[in-house]
Amino acid sequence: MKKWIALLLSLTLLSLAACGGKPAEIVGNTDETAAAGDTPTQQSGEVLTDAQGNVATVAGAPEDGAVDYKEKFEPLEYAEYCKIFYEYLDFQNEQVPAYEQTTKYDGKEMTKDGTFGIIEDAFNNRTRYYVWGYSDKTRCCCYQWEFVPNDASALPEPGSYIQVKGTFAASADALDSRWIENADVTVQQAYTPDAGIMDLTLLSPTLVYVQVANMLNRPESFTGRTMRIFGRAYGPATLQHPYYDGSWQLDFTSDQQPAAGTYLTLTGTYADKLLTVTDYISY
Repeated sequence: MKKWIALLLSLTLLSLAACGGKPAEIVGNTDETAAAGDTPTQQSGEVLTDAQGNVATVAGAPEDGAVDYKEKFEPLEYAEYCKIFYEYLDFQNEQVPAYEQTTKYDGKEMTKDGTFGIIEDAFNNRTRYYVWGYSDKTRCCCYQWEFVPNDASALPEPGSYIQVKGTFAASADALDSRWIENADVTVQQAYTPDAGIMDLTLLSPTLVYVQVANMLNRPESFTGRTMRIFGRAYGPATLQHPYYDGSWQLDFTSDQQPAAGTYLTLTGTYADKLLTVTDYISY
């Protein structure tokens, strides 16, 4: 089962990363490359970025940038991520597992910044830590770097903006065959989520896919949890990935019955593979 979910995630990461076509060549090294340009003038509902590609909080629906935590948009880092997982690793080669293959980044010091996210991996009974961002303002294509912190007790709340410094390394325990180990984490902007809520809106779309897979295949591990999730109505009682048909689906029960295609943020209690909605927001 561990091998299955690792392969599942690997294929998912690559398929979502494929949005937008073949990745560009990498410029620079494994440190962050800042996007050039001045900060634009704010307009209502517009997604804003600063010189480092970080999004500002503005009014509007989530797909328009209405987030109260910091996000990162960086096409060069997305290209770097794609290059590693497309060009260097062959996940179809069962004779040589991906973690036994090599990339030119293995053993190198790596510095990454972005939004902090946590996955509760019920398949492998462990918590996984990620720093993630988007390729561009469409929020279509995302990247996510798994890391192993030196001090997990000192980590901030999910949704905080962090910088991670450690060594990029292959590991059979990494969900996608590579992670940043021996990682020191610096909090650049703290975030305080609503207490007691497993908030999937603080994850990249790919990580939401992985978390939903855990919820649907190990529902007993999440029974009674209060959750929040963003997606698109597939029908009056089913939520799906906001961008990709069929990527993931989650059934819910609510007094509201949205039309197909409606964007929703749902909060409720999870049990028996069903979210019983207590708070409903449509866009």
